[in-house]
Amino acid sequence: MRPKNPAAGLLMSGAALLLVASIVVSLSIESERLSLTLPIVVQAVIGMIATRAIVARAGAVSVCAGLIIGFEIFRGCAVPLLVQIFGQEQPKYRQLGTYSDAAEVLWIGVGFFASITAVFVVYALVADASRRQRVDTVAESKADVNIATGGGVAMVGLGIVGLVMRFPDASAIGAFLSGDYDGLQTAPQGGLLGFASAVLRPLLPLGLALIMVRAHRESRRVPFLLWPLLAGAIVFALGSYGLNRAAVLLPTAAFIVASARYLALRIRPMWVVVSAGAAAAMFIGLGGLRESLYAERIGDGAARRTSFVESIVQTVILYGQSPIQVAPAIAASREGIWAPETLVNSLLSPIPGAPDDLRSHTGTVIYNQLLYQSSIPTDQIIPSWAEVYFSTGFLGLAAIGMFVGVLALSLDRAVHRSRILVRSYSLILAVLIIGQISISSISATLQNLVYFVAVPMLMALSVGLVPRRQYVR
Repeated sequence: MRPKNPAAGLLMSGAALLLVASIVVSLSIESERLSLTLPIVVQAVIGMIATRAIVARAGAVSVCAGLIIGFEIFRGCAVPLLVQIFGQEQPKYRQLGTYSDAAEVLWIGVGFFASITAVFVVYALVADASRRQRVDTVAESKADVNIATGGGVAMVGLGIVGLVMRFPDASAIGAFLSGDYDGLQTAPQGGLLGFASAVLRPLLPLGLALIMVRAHRESRRVPFLLWPLLAGAIVFALGSYGLNRAAVLLPTAAFIVASARYLALRIRPMWVVVSAGAAAAMFIGLGGLRESLYAERIGDGAARRTSFVESIVQTVILYGQSPIQVAPAIAASREGIWAPETLVNSLLSPIPGAPDDLRSHTGTVIYNQLLYQSSIPTDQIIPSWAEVYFSTGFLGLAAIGMFVGVLALSLDRAVHRSRILVRSYSLILAVLIIGQISISSISATLQNLVYFVAVPMLMALSVGLVPRRQYVR
């Protein structure tokens, strides 16, 4: 008998519900928005096929594959359906495209998702029962490797160094706490010092959390002083990336999941619901705060939204990479503004010391120039799959889709096999970052991997090379 699988049921029912809703909505909307209906329906069908393939392979929806499927259903079905119903708010300083170009954007996204799904289907077909049993056995094993206290202390020390580099004086701290928009940015000093600060700061809350987990495992209690220290570390170390919601939410979620697995905690459904609600509230709250601070910076304090519900809907549409906001890139692609060189620049831009000329000609920069008709703002990101398509065509789109599919399955397997907490944290965080690649840019994805995953992963790999004492409970 196949085990109950709530995640698979949620994905399948969500895709089916959005499919039906899109057909029903198409009966009562204006003609120009009808062009979005067919790609929504096809995307939903592909989502159900992808979910079925993953379940057939492993008996459950693996985390990274499930996240990718979920975000694809969100981006390619839920968001355009909201656009059909509510429309997208016209930004004051940005251009939106046409519905016909938005439909073309959705079809490009369908091609990307179909390439990922092809990998999942092939993987399901070639997997044999004995291999599946072996993977499941590994997944059920408990992480039981001890945490070295020195490792947590070393991370705290390095994190403090990064924090001092980010906040070298009282004025920097004051600008951050006062909500000054420029004072919230990642690294005011830039260059190698800014890069060093960006990769070291996340180690501070990680090191404190590791010390707390060890204390809980040894004595079943955590010193109270560590809790406010951890809260402060999250605010200053993770909140100092321009109020980037991913910088706060993803590392926090990754460590909670990794620690629950490490401590063999029984996850109750209510905990999941409460955690999801808290994450959603933080996501909306940080987004609204950043938007209001930016409005104050540019002198636009007028409230353009009439209700809280409308504000949430427009935030979801914006965050979900609405096809109508990506649509201006379609017209630009016909004029040959995209080239393979821009894709290469996007891939190389996170490397420290990369030339400024290279970073000024990435896909994200070109995309913002299209939206704002200016080279100054760079706050909007072009979806990874769209940039690849505009730069390399359908072959490149299929290639990145298959690469993401293989990477998702590989990461899920690595997470199941990991028995070291720091390594599990690094892998789960990589899973969360890769899982949202559908709505993130190439530059942002690589940058998040470098800033938040690279150093902890290197430390975790070094642990595996050093003989260690087995912990006995």
